[in-house]
Amino acid sequence: MPPRDKTGRGRESKDRAADTPVDVQTVTDDLYTAPPGDFTALRDEKAAVARRAGDRDAARAIAALRRPTLSAWACNLLVRRRPDETRAFLELGEALRQTHGELSGQQWRVITALSRQATRLAADAGHRLSQTVLREVESTLRAVIADPDAARQWATGTLAAPLTPPASFTPASGAREVAAPVPAPPPAGRGRDEHEDELAERRRRQHQAELERARQALTDASNRVRQQQADQREAKKAYDRAHDARERAEAKARELHEQLRQAEDEAEHVTWTEHETEDELHTADQALARAEADLQQARQNVERLSKAVT
Repeated sequence: MPPRDKTGRGRESKDRAADTPVDVQTVTDDLYTAPPGDFTALRDEKAAVARRAGDRDAARAIAALRRPTLSAWACNLLVRRRPDETRAFLELGEALRQTHGELSGQQWRVITALSRQATRLAADAGHRLSQTVLREVESTLRAVIADPDAARQWATGTLAAPLTPPASFTPASGAREVAAPVPAPPPAGRGRDEHEDELAERRRRQHQAELERARQALTDASNRVRQQQADQREAKKAYDRAHDARERAEAKARELHEQLRQAEDEAEHVTWTEHETEDELHTADQALARAEADLQQARQNVERLSKAVT
């Protein structure tokens, strides 16, 4: 009988398993559809199978796979279990990107045309716009396109400084954003100084509101950084614990493997010893039978001779 390994299977079955190729893609599909809590143990098991099969490249590729977060796992399930919805969503994204590219080109054409009109209007009013001023005009128009707050400010016709476009497109708060109407000029009875004071107060409130928004954004960013730092520390602790646990488990596995190997060697030695002592016992049984036969024969001879003497 061939020697058996710790799983109870013969070494011949191990040799047959070593000839079976390891499909990394299939293993990957199995891992990323399994529950996240089972990922690590299942990955290590699959990597060990690949190593026993002699496929080191597959073992390394499998061992390098990383456990998904719960949200990533949910997204993976969506892709793998809902292929029709996934395909439709990807097509929607491609269409939105193409539409955005077309609208961006249209936006630049409109901004260029309006900038030229502003340049002509300023020249008609006796002011030639420099390239720097023209870029500020274009910056303001880009801000109006992207930011509803900037659009409302521009529509008043009372800007005191050029507007800066946001880093990303800002959606309107409602289904449609209606620009504020251009205010009528001040009544004839109001003085110029009073009107300028009103404009200055409006600009002050505008700048104050912008400052408050900037402060709130800074506070939110600081809170997010602190939260991310705390999450990173917790993740590092969890990683260190997992790393230590893995090293302890591997050391225990090596120890148990060595104990199993020694036990198998001892069992094999005991088996051979049993066979040898069984042969010796058989030989001793045969010698005892012959000795008992000789003893019986000797007794019969003694009895026969004793009768002859008397």
